[in-house]
Amino acid sequence: MELINLFAGGGGLVLGLQRAGFTPVLLADENMMCCHTLKNNFGSTKIINSELKHIKLKKYKQRNIALFAVGLPAQPYSIAGLQKGINNDKKGTIFYDLLKSIKKMKPKSILIENVPGLITHDDGGTFNFMRECLTDLGYTVSHKILNAYDYGVPQNRKRVFIVCIRNDINGKLKRAGFGKYKFPKRITKNKRTVIRDYIDPEYVNEIDPVKLGDKYSDWKINILKHVPPGENWHSLPENLANEYMKSICCKSGGNSGCLLYTSPSPR
Repeated sequence: MELINLFAGGGGLVLGLQRAGFTPVLLADENMMCCHTLKNNFGSTKIINSELKHIKLKKYKQRNIALFAVGLPAQPYSIAGLQKGINNDKKGTIFYDLLKSIKKMKPKSILIENVPGLITHDDGGTFNFMRECLTDLGYTVSHKILNAYDYGVPQNRKRVFIVCIRNDINGKLKRAGFGKYKFPKRITKNKRTVIRDYIDPEYVNEIDPVKLGDKYSDWKINILKHVPPGENWHSLPENLANEYMKSICCKSGGNSGCLLYTSPSPR
């Protein structure tokens, strides 16, 4: 099953899809450093450093691609961004370039991953518009917000996954008795993992985690001593928070947190 991954980033999504049985034939991203990372990890795969609208996909059309995996830029919908949406943000309008690519290629299926804010943006109007566009191109669309922590990863990372199956393929699946696409079930609580499970046992009970990371200045070490385990800069006294975070103290949105051995990563 051949796969094209657009906005591939560092390759985390394609790595998982490889393990699920897909073979990447093209990985693309606008960021040059991401492409360097992709080359280091998927050197035998064609890698393109370019904007989507400049990528020539025509030669892949005859391969009957099984999956388009797409990590659309999240800034237009994220609470950490300006939430300008699909029509008022350069990264938001990329969706229209994606529609053109889908129309040309007609892959058997599409997987789009993004922040949960995509679903609620503009009171749901943005997602409804996207779903209508994908439906008009001949796809059956399903979506669900999943948390990585519910699938064995020690990280509270919620993302919406939009699965689109080409109608002719979906019809064959239904006739074969598979019914509607079903998202994977969450693992049981006793199988979920925390950060401690992925740290060398030699360091799990380390009293001073600062020793394990970068060499901090005395000023920064003093700041960190005021942050309780599992907390973040919000727990600092106001004068220290202003000194350390500067103008960020006045901004809202986004996520923040610190690592705690006995918990999943906060983001």
